[in-house]
Amino acid sequence: MISFSGSFFARVRIFFLAVIAWFTDGRLFAKLTAQPVLWLAVITFIVVFAMNAMKLGLLLWGICKLATFAFTGDWIDRRIFVETQPEGLTGMAQGAAWKRKGLIVAAAIVAGALSP
Repeated sequence: MISFSGSFFARVRIFFLAVIAWFTDGRLFAKLTAQPVLWLAVITFIVVFAMNAMKLGLLLWGICKLATFAFTGDWIDRRIFVETQPEGLTGMAQGAAWKRKGLIVAAAIVAGALSP
């Protein structure tokens, strides 16, 4: 027979509270703001599958390559400009930081598109 002790449920409750706190602390939640792009990728995947299933490998290769170089551009910006991230700035400095970040990510994507 299984015994349900009160400490087990307390530990489960603490675990779920920790997961919720980790999810809503801002860092992970900021990564999930790309949800519309992910939905667009799923819809594109379904359309390509319906039209020509033989092209799915090519589509997946392109999506993986684009995502990898976009992440690389964001990573480069976060490593070079640690103190001047757009999320922590206000006014004109924030606008300039967003433009800088966009240009670095765009340059990384273009560099990735030019590579074989």
